[in-house]
Amino acid sequence: AEEPKLIRDKYGGQHFEHISLQDVFCTPGERRQEMEVNSLEGIPFESKIFKGQAIFKLRPQDKSVLSEEYQKYFGGYQRLFSLQIQGKFKISTEELKGKMIWIGCELGYEEPKL
Repeated sequence: AEEPKLIRDKYGGQHFEHISLQDVFCTPGERRQEMEVNSLEGIPFESKIFKGQAIFKLRPQDKSVLSEEYQKYFGGYQRLFSLQIQGKFKISTEELKGKMIWIGCELGYEEPKL
């Protein structure tokens, strides 16, 4: 199989054929935007109660397609991925008391096309 190529986009990130990272905070009826992985800066996002930015770091099998910064981040470690989020809640801590905050991802598997 052909290795993924280094593609830099709006936030200095990459896209790989085998993975899709999508922003689920889009307006109802609006098409979800695919987000870059391994971006050089945080990708902004916003919900009803939170505004911030995120970086999703993913180690491909061939680390040579990564920027020097990401080669250092993944080098010498068994890390496969990392999700980093920074931002502020738009509601008070009093309003957050007793509420659960969810952060997550959904992993799926698609049969390879022959």
